[in-house]
Amino acid sequence: MSAARPPSSPHIAVIGAGWAGCAAALELQARGHQVTIFEAAKTPGGRARQVHINGHVLDNGQHILLGAYSETLKRMRQVDLSIEDAFLRLPLQMCYPTGTNGMTFMAARLPAPFHLLSALLRAQGLDRQDKLALVRFSSAARWMGWQLEQDCSVNELLQRFEQTPRLVRLMWRPLCIAALNTPPEVASAKVFLNILRDSLGAARADSDMLIPRLDMTALFPGTALQRLVKQGAHLYCQKPVKGLQQQGRQWQLRLNSTLSEQASQLFDGVILATQAPQAARLLQGLTGNASLLALDHTPITTC
Repeated sequence: MSAARPPSSPHIAVIGAGWAGCAAALELQARGHQVTIFEAAKTPGGRARQVHINGHVLDNGQHILLGAYSETLKRMRQVDLSIEDAFLRLPLQMCYPTGTNGMTFMAARLPAPFHLLSALLRAQGLDRQDKLALVRFSSAARWMGWQLEQDCSVNELLQRFEQTPRLVRLMWRPLCIAALNTPPEVASAKVFLNILRDSLGAARADSDMLIPRLDMTALFPGTALQRLVKQGAHLYCQKPVKGLQQQGRQWQLRLNSTLSEQASQLFDGVILATQAPQAARLLQGLTGNASLLALDHTPITTC
């Protein structure tokens, strides 16, 4: 039975049923708001969901999480997802296939920072200069408190601390792309250091790799939406929102060429949980879309 909402509860429309939209809807519902969710795709999940291609069922999105993703794991627990059942937890490791001139870097199940020290000592495929460069970078980052006064690219940061080309190719570049989905030539060094602080620079469990046992939709968005609908939220999939119209202090949504029956009601607020280009299009003619248009789109990349 769905939970009844007081008639005076603010009614919020969430546009986009990806991970961000689901998290926003959960928070809104927890605060007593009425929630209606609109999703353009058939399957919720955004850029991390199950997809069907030519008769095959595949996962689209990030396939490895870190123990440092505390807020993501918190949201999963919020919908009663068992983290232990949903993930295989492994110590941090970067192992290249034999014959690829790569490396083997595997952290031990030891308290931080000894887990990384043991991995460095036992690492194969890195010579003495590579290991010294890694120690130099890690020590300097800790001394700086994992912060920079002035931002630069990750590449510039690595050059500043004289990281060897081999270490950049085998470790830093893959880590940067995996963490930021952006190549080190243009990725923010400040953001990269924040991620290293929360993972490699924190407790050992924060650097653990979490390998999903479930598909990406079941891992969070599908479970979250089941909870939301059970608690009274409304969900409309394959309903792309084409525009927003302000009516005084409230909002009306346009789904097709006209205002849809489902969206004919007025909403007290709208959450845009879409990619920047879609958000900018919806805000066209309103304030606040200029900065969104300045954002570049980067596709999900696997190195």
